[in-house]
Amino acid sequence: MLNDMNIVKNDGIDPVIVDGQRLQPRWRYVPEYTPHYYYDKTTGTLCLDGYWGKTRIDDGDILIIGKIELYSQDVKRVYLGSHFYTDDVSLCVYPIRLCPVYVSPRNEVFAEINNIPVYKKDNKPFLRSCGKGMYDICRNGKWGVIDENINQVIPCKYDGIGTFSRNGLIGVSVRLEDGRFLYGLADKQGVERVPLIYDSIKRNPKGLWIFSKNGEEYVFDKSGNRIK
Repeated sequence: MLNDMNIVKNDGIDPVIVDGQRLQPRWRYVPEYTPHYYYDKTTGTLCLDGYWGKTRIDDGDILIIGKIELYSQDVKRVYLGSHFYTDDVSLCVYPIRLCPVYVSPRNEVFAEINNIPVYKKDNKPFLRSCGKGMYDICRNGKWGVIDENINQVIPCKYDGIGTFSRNGLIGVSVRLEDGRFLYGLADKQGVERVPLIYDSIKRNPKGLWIFSKNGEEYVFDKSGNRIK
């Protein structure tokens, strides 16, 4: 949890403290729905409370679509209030994976560990899975992977990340200054099994990895070994 100078304290109609500043949330309710939210521009904190169903909010400051799918470059952290709830993690894309998350201690369903939301019943991450019991997460604009025990298994250093194959490999990419991407493969321990030197990546129906570089095609087997 954040310390007392940083944590969003209290919820409902009481004032909250964000980065040492006392704020009075002006909760905005969505007509005909139960969720409500408050966005503080000064600290870039988005507070969410109530049940989030298939709802869309667009007030000029932020855009929220679906359960928690938010597009905004201004949100730096998320606070989930005491009555926050959603039952579909598959739509919980933005900003849960992109920002540090803080949860009201009075919330009966969710908590947070290392600024990652988890279910109180089993401490499993409240994030979308990228396969093999792993979860992709973004910090400071870079992607990585954590396991179900909130251990960082792949550092947040990539500009793109895919989903794990049955053999435990995942496509990763980095963006060059000219805007191009280079692709490779990493395993569940974070080891780069195929270096990030290729111009494209895909997987064929047989589970083989197909890379290209300078117009040439290279084939890797399911374990990441080059066979062509």
